[in-house]
Amino acid sequence: MVASSGHAVNGFMWVRAVVVPLICVLIHRSIGSAARGSRPACERLSGLTVIMPIAITGIDFPKVR
Repeated sequence: MVASSGHAVNGFMWVRAVVVPLICVLIHRSIGSAARGSRPACERLSGLTVIMPIAITGIDFPKVR
């Protein structure tokens, strides 16, 4: 969205554009394992539901200023 409006895109945004889809693939695989009844996958997803919002806020907050 930033690049389409004519603004410059920094390195942080390029890294994020690569990392976020990779993380989504890994989470999707964990969801599949949890759906098949894997207890460790369920526990990983439970941890991610707590950690991910905090991590995203911590990473993005300094960039908002």
